[in-house]
Amino acid sequence: MAGVLYIHFWNPNPVMEGIRVALFFVISGYLITRMLLAARGRATWRTVRNFYGRRLLRLQPALLLMLAVATAFNAEHIRSTLPWHVFQLSNFLFIVRDSWDPWVTTHLWSLNVVEQFYAFWPLIILFLPLRAVWVAALLMIVAAVVYEMSSFANSDTTGIARTVFPVASFDAIGFGVIIALIEACKPNALRFAASSWVGLAALGVLLSPLVLGREFLPFQVYEFVILLALTAIIAGASVGYEGILKWILECPPLRYLGKISYGVYIYHFLILYLLFQVVPGDLIRDPGPMRFLIASTMTILAASVSWHFMEAPIARNKRFLPVAASGGAARSSRS
Repeated sequence: MAGVLYIHFWNPNPVMEGIRVALFFVISGYLITRMLLAARGRATWRTVRNFYGRRLLRLQPALLLMLAVATAFNAEHIRSTLPWHVFQLSNFLFIVRDSWDPWVTTHLWSLNVVEQFYAFWPLIILFLPLRAVWVAALLMIVAAVVYEMSSFANSDTTGIARTVFPVASFDAIGFGVIIALIEACKPNALRFAASSWVGLAALGVLLSPLVLGREFLPFQVYEFVILLALTAIIAGASVGYEGILKWILECPPLRYLGKISYGVYIYHFLILYLLFQVVPGDLIRDPGPMRFLIASTMTILAASVSWHFMEAPIARNKRFLPVAASGGAARSSRS
């Protein structure tokens, strides 16, 4: 979320622009696969129904509230495209239009990709042999690489499609899936990833453009290297870091920001639009530290109110929609 706010409020073209989205996809692939693996062997169609019910309870309230407020103000003429956003198809709208309009919904494309991944992944995890799940994860990565190399993804007229077409992000999601599969099949195999040396090496890869420049590797190669580094970091987190890194990541303020991070993501562009209507002059018109400070503060406040008074109370109903039994359900309760 820090990356999202920094890029959208302060610096639209940072050197390490792609990391935040790739990290979101790796984590999403890992968490959802981990939840579903806990239900394997006893899954029924009720399990599938409950999975989608839980996703709706967690994701839809904040999204629908944001869209309702944006529609009330007709922010950037959103009313004419509202069905695309309600039905998680904003990314395809941007492809069809070859435009990021309306910009208050630009960020929804990454949520759309994950929701479109949900459309088929539970069926693969719950009802196919584990070997087929491994094959599906590898095929996702291969499909993304092939797509990135295709003429369609690299044509001058489809720059948006290269980013928001679902297959383009399947490699990051696939790496997250593989972490969960390894954790389930051979948990001790991931212990090396929690080593401080592995973490430092991965962090060095992520920060390398700051030292070596943006063009030290071909862009597509660097994107793939980023995924390997992020995969190592998430694998380490799945085992559990120790020392000062554990203390930092588990400190209460960061844990709280993690709770409200979905609201921060959903509301931040709408908050910026509303601020444009009320803040006088050019104080926040241009990206920079003042916009970042004001808009981030208001976004975090809005996300906090949303979490305590809407999202958390609604999400408590997930207990009526178990996906995994006993211990598995407990491990997945925050997903």
